[in-house]
Amino acid sequence: TGIMDAKAVVEKAREYGVSVTTLLTSVMIKSVLELQKEKLGSRKRRYKPVAVQVPVNLRPYFGSNTMRNFALFVTPFIDPRQGEWQLEEIMHTVHHYLGVHLTDKQLVAKFSSNVKQEKSVILKVMPLFIKNIALRFSFMYFGESTFTTTISNLGVIKLPGIMQQYVERMEFVLGPQRVNTCNWSANSYGGKMYFTCVRNTQEPELEQRVFRKLREMGLHILIESNADSKPRRKNKN
Repeated sequence: TGIMDAKAVVEKAREYGVSVTTLLTSVMIKSVLELQKEKLGSRKRRYKPVAVQVPVNLRPYFGSNTMRNFALFVTPFIDPRQGEWQLEEIMHTVHHYLGVHLTDKQLVAKFSSNVKQEKSVILKVMPLFIKNIALRFSFMYFGESTFTTTISNLGVIKLPGIMQQYVERMEFVLGPQRVNTCNWSANSYGGKMYFTCVRNTQEPELEQRVFRKLREMGLHILIESNADSKPRRKNKN
């Protein structure tokens, strides 16, 4: 978890003319692009697009107050095969991608597609065990494989005044995934932003690069980690 001054992050995003989510997403994409280039070198044919899945709260778009999980995803991406990408270029692309896809019409189209599949007669009469197999297969090949990582930004969390004196900090963490190696989440509380990465690999290559880039942008970060509390495998060789 990287802990930053929330106001400083907002001001930094404004310097680039983007939202906080766009800023964090772009830094993540740039970091993955650099790691990919570092590992694959000149084998550009093996380069793959870097896509970040961004959850979208549908409540304000559909006027809903439901407490259920009511969200869709948009997935801005950058293709490294098009050439070198500077951070500002990535921010510009992500900013406009989100601007195009975060509209009522685009979200309704995605929402309607999901509802159409749910009302399919074939799916309704299909036995549950077959549905479960089909869903696992679909998620494996058409779910996580379509994006590189996820970032979910809850924004500013506010509590009733009577509760604030009892809550020192608040953060939320996404669970790790089977295919993609890490997930990111962000939220602000009490003037602090908590930017958290959960991974299912041992080496913290991506988060180190992400936090380093944020520091290079002038943001002061206090980093906390539970990595040292976990036993490491010893190399018998």
